[in-house]
Amino acid sequence: MRAGIMGAGGLRLSEDITIAAAGSLRVLATIAVVCLAFRCAAFGQTTATVTVNAGSVSAPVPPEGYGLCTYVYDADMTTAGVAAELQSSGINALRYPTGSDSDLYNFISGTQASMNDGGYWDSTDTFANFMTYLVTLEGGKPVITVNYGSNLTDNGGGEPSVAANWVQYANVTNNYGVVYWEIGNEVYGNGYYNNWDWEYDLHDLDQSANDRVGNAALSPTAYGTNAAAFVKAMKAVDPSIKVGLSIRTDAAGWDQGVFQAVSSALSGTGYTRTSSSCTGTQPCPTRMFLPRKPRFPLRWRRFAPN
Repeated sequence: MRAGIMGAGGLRLSEDITIAAAGSLRVLATIAVVCLAFRCAAFGQTTATVTVNAGSVSAPVPPEGYGLCTYVYDADMTTAGVAAELQSSGINALRYPTGSDSDLYNFISGTQASMNDGGYWDSTDTFANFMTYLVTLEGGKPVITVNYGSNLTDNGGGEPSVAANWVQYANVTNNYGVVYWEIGNEVYGNGYYNNWDWEYDLHDLDQSANDRVGNAALSPTAYGTNAAAFVKAMKAVDPSIKVGLSIRTDAAGWDQGVFQAVSSALSGTGYTRTSSSCTGTQPCPTRMFLPRKPRFPLRWRRFAPN
């Protein structure tokens, strides 16, 4: 089988792949490097053999790993037939209210919401409609992302009390039994890292890159500490929920800083049990444990159930 892809800088990579029996894969790769126009031509060849034991399973993908992110600006999200289509496709988890706009979305009630920073949401995409016409009919598990980036008046960071009110409405008032909750969306993209500035986060009101890069208010330590306040407020309403955090392994120091901060802030509460072996040379553990042991592999941004 021959596979060709376009690599960085316009390089064409060509691979000849031979599949061996008994679950092994042997790859013989020949890489031809061709310079672009006005550059000298060069050709090189390298050979490598890779053996993969396809019979060895590291970890199974849980059913909830097959999910879909919904969007509250989608006018068709809760229309007839959508739930059936999702069910037939094998979707088992439905995220609400959306991706980055989750840090603009203010939950007010099951039928009311508002959006900060000029964001738009379709009035038919209420949380109540999401649960009634999508989750219940589709049979999947909801994953709710609460607003970490901004508050109701759009002049500061998200508030734990708003998240707690959402848990109250969902699991106490309406007995929806929503288990999975997430604090903010891709918070590492809030401008703390240079050129990573797509996520709305008013824990620093100054939106200029000069102010945001390296700002302590946007740091992994700040997020972990603030997330702990969300966890406490939300679990005070319903201790059975599982709360996830935004993590990313290629954001230097982010995961380690978040886990250390949230572990320290929740120390003694029974809400977290993590290894204390995170150091500059020793990587953080690949699991973070909250009550009922929801697991957070470092390569996942959200949840993996027991």
